[in-house]
Amino acid sequence: MNTTFKFLLACSIVSISFSSCKKDEDQDPSTVSPDASTYNGDVATQWNNLETRLIKSTSGFVPPVAARALGYANLAAYEAISPGLNGMRSMDAVMNYSYTLPYANINNKYNWALVSNAAYFQSFKALFPNTNSTNMAVIDSLYLALKTNLSTSESAEVITRSESYGAEVADVIFNWSSSDNGNQAYANLFPSNYTRPTGIESWEPTPPAFQSIPLLPYWGNNRPFLSGNVSAACLPPPPPIYSTETNSDFYSEAMEVFTTSTNLTQDQRDIALFWADGSGTYTPPGHLMNLATQLIKEDQLPLNKAAEVYLRMGLAVNDAFIACWKAKYTYNLLRPVTYIQRNIDASWLPLVTTPPFPEYTSGHSSVSGACSEILTKAFGTNRMFTDNTNSEFGYSPRSFNSFYEAAEEAAASRLYGGIHYQSANTHGINCGKQIGRNINAIQLKK
Repeated sequence: MNTTFKFLLACSIVSISFSSCKKDEDQDPSTVSPDASTYNGDVATQWNNLETRLIKSTSGFVPPVAARALGYANLAAYEAISPGLNGMRSMDAVMNYSYTLPYANINNKYNWALVSNAAYFQSFKALFPNTNSTNMAVIDSLYLALKTNLSTSESAEVITRSESYGAEVADVIFNWSSSDNGNQAYANLFPSNYTRPTGIESWEPTPPAFQSIPLLPYWGNNRPFLSGNVSAACLPPPPPIYSTETNSDFYSEAMEVFTTSTNLTQDQRDIALFWADGSGTYTPPGHLMNLATQLIKEDQLPLNKAAEVYLRMGLAVNDAFIACWKAKYTYNLLRPVTYIQRNIDASWLPLVTTPPFPEYTSGHSSVSGACSEILTKAFGTNRMFTDNTNSEFGYSPRSFNSFYEAAEEAAASRLYGGIHYQSANTHGINCGKQIGRNINAIQLKK
């Protein structure tokens, strides 16, 4: 057993206890399904903890692909337990999506934690088919460990019924996901049939790799979970008009990047690196989902509330990257490193390596803005917290007074890192916040 396997397995298999409220004495616990709120949220937090680790170590799971996987896995998990959510509706019932959920006869008993476990397991197998054998073994191990712990007081009939239902819902959601234009994108990140626009203001390959085809140029055409998240009312306005005139807005923004990056304070440098979330990390959407996991565990949310937080977070990160990528390939704007080397300082390089796709808008700003709205509604406007997501990568935890404050810092990190003009951060976070508000407006309560 190699070291990586031992580490992942240790992270996945932990002691689990599921409590349930005392039922009325006139109810037969063998035939009545307890509400999903009577289980704690451990099954959801453990699977989401594993998903961020799969994102980190699976080929092709760049930020947009990672966001999509987080969205569909948590949609499947929520829909699977929706019949057991007292006073709540399924997403399908609210949004009238084109899939049809299987029927769950709640006059028969279901263990909703087992249902959730099976839904996540089935979803991960479908969404991460290209992950390595070590990760596949960890997926299997987590599923079996959870099943063993959750089944101790259940009959074989209840176990089979619960697992079958969770897997069936996961299959329905995955089949629906395959028609969103993003299926298996991890295998074709730089499509050879894309011809990039040319022009003095257009994106060009950037150092050090000078990748000739930009990342996922068609991603903005994907189907979002909410159509309004890619509408004109949500998408950002055009960036400043390209110019090399020293009194122009565009030149001023580029000069701001140059001046800021060459005079960084230690705190600004720390911020840029903490939020970089590049290759080999959880990525920006995984970072934010990991923060949600941390808070769900801190507050010991029951399964019903944990499932809703993860659902809304998953919808938010997915749609934020679709909207951002739609803007990126609409405007196809060159990166600061290209402009600054051409017009200000030929030897300049940013602190953070420039990723291989157009500049406007900022992906991290967009997804941070969206998630700040989701987390604020879920945990409170003035929730103080410490983000320790990147501690394992050697970065000190950072503390915040609110989720909006964290989102603003994440956006500023792209200026400090030298990879975005300020307008890309400002309009990115604004677009993201509107996406978050749109998702928060989904009325799941009956």
